Amino acid sequence: MTIKAVVFDVYGTFGPGVVDSTHCFQVSYSSEGQVVGAWSVNTRTGQVAGAGESLWVE
Repeated sequence: MTIKAVVFDVYGTFGPGVVDSTHCFQVSYSSEGQVVGAWSVNTRTGQVAGAGESLWVE
């Protein structure tokens, strides 16, 4: 059985003071160092947007 390295990277979308960014994040999923998926999340509204889609930010 081969075990592959899998990583989820989560980071804020805006710098401090630009907008209320406490609920908005960018997420990327990597397998063996190669990004295989990415999406945006707004935890306040429950929105999830795929690559190239817009995410409503209050």
